This record gives sequence, structure tokens and C-alpha cells, in this order.
Amino acid sequence: MRKNWVIFCGLLRNRDQSVKKLEQLRDWLSSGRLDGVVCCWWRRESDLNPDIVDFALKSGFRVVQIEEPKLRTVGHTLHQSLTWWYALQAVPRGAFVLKMRPDLGPSGDDLLERVVGANLTINLPEGWPKIFEYKIYVANAFAIAPYYIHDITFYGLREDLLKLANFDLSSEYICASLAPEQFFYRSPFAEGFPIFDAYLQAYSPLLFGEADLSRQRIDVFLSSDFYLDVFAAYMRLLSVYFHLGLYGSSGQPEALKNISLEDLLKGDVPGDGYNFLQGAFVATIDSQEVVTAVLTDGLKSSAVTSRLEAAVQRTADYNYLASFQANPLMPVEGAKALHEALAEFPMHSDTKYDRNADPEARHFKVFGHHDRINVTVDNDPIRDLEAELSRMRREIDQLRGINETA
Repeated sequence: MRKNWVIFCGLLRNRDQSVKKLEQLRDWLSSGRLDGVVCCWWRRESDLNPDIVDFALKSGFRVVQIEEPKLRTVGHTLHQSLTWWYALQAVPRGAFVLKMRPDLGPSGDDLLERVVGANLTINLPEGWPKIFEYKIYVANAFAIAPYYIHDITFYGLREDLLKLANFDLSSEYICASLAPEQFFYRSPFAEGFPIFDAYLQAYSPLLFGEADLSRQRIDVFLSSDFYLDVFAAYMRLLSVYFHLGLYGSSGQPEALKNISLEDLLKGDVPGDGYNFLQGAFVATIDSQEVVTAVLTDGLKSSAVTSRLEAAVQRTADYNYLASFQANPLMPVEGAKALHEALAEFPMHSDTKYDRNADPEARHFKVFGHHDRINVTVDNDPIRDLEAELSRMRREIDQLRGINETA
């Protein structure tokens, strides 16, 4: 029988909301529905909220207080990884863990019931690498971008979640413009699935507020057989190693037969099991049924159906996926052609690809990208300014449609 724990990590931005969630966790623990709770907070955060720390200890939780790192990475990915890692050290080996945040994500009884009853057995295809012992249960994933998987709340075996917390700086200096979520989920798969790095070395970020341009760009993606390979491989990765639907979403196979891949990616036809974030103009896959439909010809036929089916067949062979070369000096031809087509759009990310194209392959130039890493200044005015900027960014994200369900 599973041992179920919760790790509760993140800033206590909203005290009332944080206390409400802690009270819920106390009730779960005291009623025997949980085997343990670990809270991990920065020392400064704990010093500012001693009553919350005291409440956690009196409730029988384990509390880990750590120093905040000086190194700052995009989306505070290092900070997040550090809190997860230390929190997981306080969890017994072999336990299953629900990761929660004080400020975002649900905390109702239905969430706990859903994860405790989930079948997370991995049926590993022949020849595929064993990345995790069990599937990781997540809410959803962005459809067009490998590794862009929900990170607010997730559930899995402690030892598997430690692989997500293994911060890998190569996500910044090898890949281009990754979102924070992609840092966490790329790390366990990077070595075994070079096809994704081959694509992400010239990754194109979302075009916020640009619906027409975003639709045109999706057409460019779907015109590329290389991208269809990436997309099909990503669907296979989600099918094998993850379980989608943590927030209760489910798709209807019969209804999915009435939407095409283009409908799904462009948000043209609303339905169950997937969502569309208008501000970012991106589809999220919220259920396993949608992934299955993509991989089993369960969507409506369209202009790309036959090519997608061919990509699904190619990517079934792990040797094919492993054969891709993630070398920015000698990029995959299809990847380079896709990057050149996307370069016509505004805000296309800087590439990590060679820019010189020396026919003798002796002289390489990798220019133009800038690592998003800096060292924080440890004084109150700077911290206050950063906190205000972070608050404003979250408000803007909500206006754009990127909320806690994405």
C-alpha cells in the first residue's frame, strides 16, 4: 500500500490562503489520509511568518528552513528546484508525494482522492529507456512545446520527483529560451531523447496577444515533417511517462473524432480534455484521452493527417528518436529549415545554431543568445522591487489567460 506525503513549497504571498491550505493538510494528516507533510521555506520567509511555522510544527508536519541562493535563473528555476530537493530529503524513501504550492493550485478532498487512487504503472515500449519507476501525475501540458508540462501541482514516487529537482544548467546554455517548466521536465529526458534538444536549440517562444500571427506560425510548424516528428515523440513521451488529468479533466473519444489536429492547436473547436489559452494562443492537453487520440488516429482527418500518422509510426521506434543529433554546430536539417521559416515572425528566439554554415565544416559561429542568469543583490529595497515585479508579472499572466490551470 502506498505511503502518501505532501511537500508544501513556495512563498507565503497570501497568508490567508496559505493557512487555509495548511489547515486542509492538517486535517488530511490527522484523519490518516496522509502519512506525512513537509514544508520547505526560505529562512527569511520563515522569520517573517513565525506563527505559520509554529502552526506547521504543532500540526505534526516536518519543516525544512533553508537559505535562499544568490544565483538567480529564469523563472527562479534554481530556487524552485532547491526547495523541492530539500523537501524531498525529509520524505521517506519509497513514498509517493503530492507537491503543492501555498499560492497556486487546488487543495480539495477530490485532489487527494484522485492521486491516491491513480494507476501510475508504466508500460514501457520495447527498447525505451526506464526514466521513472512510475508515471508522474500532472494537470496538463502545452501541446506545441516539448517539456512544457504543468509544475504547480504534481504527484509521483519520491525517487522519480528527485529527478525533476535535479537542476540542470545546460537547459539554459544548450537550449534557447526555455520556459521554467521545461527546465524541470527536460532534465531526466535530455540524454535519452536528443530529438527534443535538436528542436529546442532554436525554440520559438509564445506570441502573446498575436492571434493572427500565432495561427500563421502553427501552419509553419505543421508544414515541417521534422516538427511533426517532434510533436509525435512528445505525445509518446506524455503517454509513456506521465498521466494527465490531475485537476479532473477527461476527454471523450467519440467527440475527439470531430476535431482535427489544426482545430486542437488553434483553438477552433472547444471540447473536453483540452483547453485553449487565448492570451498566449496555445492549446493545453488536459487529459490522457487526447494524447491517445493523437497516437491512434482518433482525431478528425485533415490536411496533415497522413503526415502525422507517418510521424507517429516513425517515432514508435526508439532507435529512430535516439538517432537525432542535438549538435548546434551541425543542426538537423529539418530543424534548421524550421528555424529559418520561423525567423520571419516577431519575437522568434535567438538560436544556439551555428550561423556561419561553413561548407567545409571547419569554422563555426554561435552568436546572439544571452544566458538569463544573474546574481541577486541582498538588500531590502531590491528584494521589495523584485517581489513587486513578480506580483505584476503574475497579474499580467492571469490577464493573458495563463493561470494556475496551465
